[in-house]
Amino acid sequence: MHVSKSIFLIIITLLFGAEAVSASEIERRMQENRLLKSEYQLAKTRNIYILFDLVKKKVQIKAKGLLLREFPVEKFKFAGTPIQPKPIILQNKAALLKPKRVRIKPKKKVEGTLSDIPAFEVKDMPVRYRFDFDDGIHVYVRPKPEGGISALLVLLSSLKSCGITMPVGVLWNALQQKTYAELSLYLSPEDARLLYWGMPEGSRGIIYAFTAMDR
Repeated sequence: MHVSKSIFLIIITLLFGAEAVSASEIERRMQENRLLKSEYQLAKTRNIYILFDLVKKKVQIKAKGLLLREFPVEKFKFAGTPIQPKPIILQNKAALLKPKRVRIKPKKKVEGTLSDIPAFEVKDMPVRYRFDFDDGIHVYVRPKPEGGISALLVLLSSLKSCGITMPVGVLWNALQQKTYAELSLYLSPEDARLLYWGMPEGSRGIIYAFTAMDR
């Protein structure tokens, strides 16, 4: 145990009497304090940010501390290096079926208006994708399995992650003295599309996963 934690334990014990304060409780309070500081740092900006609260099993899109959208997490799995609740940057969004942008060729005579240009809609967004954050953190979003083909795809994806990408990722990053973590979230198809649509690359986020096990 670090010296600072030992001192904190003594202070808490003196303040609250002889009741034992576990090391895990101290760590939880320290993690919550880091979470508040990190969110305050993001809330000071005008940018939208995302909070993955695995303790409450919620994904929240926020701006200036205000909740814009909330998605309940049906189930999640976490593996790899423990994640600290600090600001991280969404560097890449990867999907097998990414929405394609429409290429517009300029004409000498302009006809129509901007409203004639097809725009992406939520229904065009994928339900299976990956968010690549800095610090070697990868968040996989998948639809809640409902049996049949959906359940089979989830099973195959989980086997691929556990048997290939996770071990290779951990080993490769360990050789480079870097961290690596994978988080798999299971959302409803509609929520998965909304999350992809609402979070552009370059967005910032926080993952709060203290004491959260796969569930």
